[in-house]
Amino acid sequence: MKNLDDLKAAAFCLFIGGGLFYHAIKKHRQSRKIQDTPTSKTATAAVGTAEFEGFAWHTSEKYPTASGMEAVYYSFQIQQEISSGVGKNKKSEWVTVFGITKGQSFYLVDPTGLAEVHLHEADLNLESARTRAWRSIPKDEQIRIQKEIVNIDVPNFPPSSFLFGIFSVKTRIVENEILLGSPVYALGNFMTPSSEIPKFSAAGLSHFCSRVFDNQRRSFRKLSGLLDKNGDGKVDALESKTGYSLLAKVSIKKATTEAQQETEFPVHGHITTSDAQKLIVADAHQAQLLERMTHNLWFKFIGGAALMTFGIILFVNPKLDFKRSNIRQPSSQAAPQIDLSAEITRLHYECVQSQVASCSRLIEKQKTFELSAVNLVYYKQQRCRLDSKQCAK
Repeated sequence: MKNLDDLKAAAFCLFIGGGLFYHAIKKHRQSRKIQDTPTSKTATAAVGTAEFEGFAWHTSEKYPTASGMEAVYYSFQIQQEISSGVGKNKKSEWVTVFGITKGQSFYLVDPTGLAEVHLHEADLNLESARTRAWRSIPKDEQIRIQKEIVNIDVPNFPPSSFLFGIFSVKTRIVENEILLGSPVYALGNFMTPSSEIPKFSAAGLSHFCSRVFDNQRRSFRKLSGLLDKNGDGKVDALESKTGYSLLAKVSIKKATTEAQQETEFPVHGHITTSDAQKLIVADAHQAQLLERMTHNLWFKFIGGAALMTFGIILFVNPKLDFKRSNIRQPSSQAAPQIDLSAEITRLHYECVQSQVASCSRLIEKQKTFELSAVNLVYYKQQRCRLDSKQCAK
């Protein structure tokens, strides 16, 4: 009969290792799918599985985020730490007590037009995904979040700030967003309109497109100088998302104040999830998305496989009981705790209490007392520390 602690440890290793390994395989398959699928333009894409790169634009409504930006998709959850059980059986877990999601579709804009992305059942891979403790959120953001749920009764929210909130329920906010103007990648099922191609126009869209696209070449403009805020010569995903989103905000403001004439853009189709291809949506272009997906991927492969292997070994071999092992790690600062006979116990504690003779007695009778190698080393070190003349012996 295997020890219950062994079974728990084996199950833990198998569960964590299996999760890491499965996640790594899933990301590897997705990244290969992304690499192997050619990028299409919305105006020339074939019906069926296709991938697109562009920028996010709202279909009808923009949604303010807690940070003060505007998004085409925004969700946040209020989670509280709930404890159950007592003593050794006490457990704590984060429970969602409130959640809201805004925006189920948006336009992907590329140099040839638009395609509407439907997020139902989509697999979102967002750089913006973040979890923050309530106390770490700036006051103005806390106020925006509270306005969202002003007419909704959420237990223990907002948490009390009395005595820095040490007696209030631990609360955190989980957010996901796709900002207006953010770079967007989509891989899914593309469908064209069954009748005439519809047109779409919106304030600021014409100015935004003129800044980010080269219409003659039907390609993206290189805006590295505008986006590279830290001057390292590389535009990362955060700089790209923030820079393009600010450009969209400026474009809308410019169009509103100057009453500009807006161009009507064709909506060439829509991108959805299908039985053949689950929709993948990211707030980054392909190169940055692949870099994000493959980051630490091999570490997850190796770590997951190692944990599963250890769990299997621990499960099938009942002799692997590390908790009951008689191996000790004594030092000159902490004496080993071992199960000894009356005489050995007396000598052991006398040696620990700096009696050189007792240390010597233990060393001389090591075979009789059947001392472990580790404890023998400790007694020799203790004797040497107390009497330097004994160090050579």
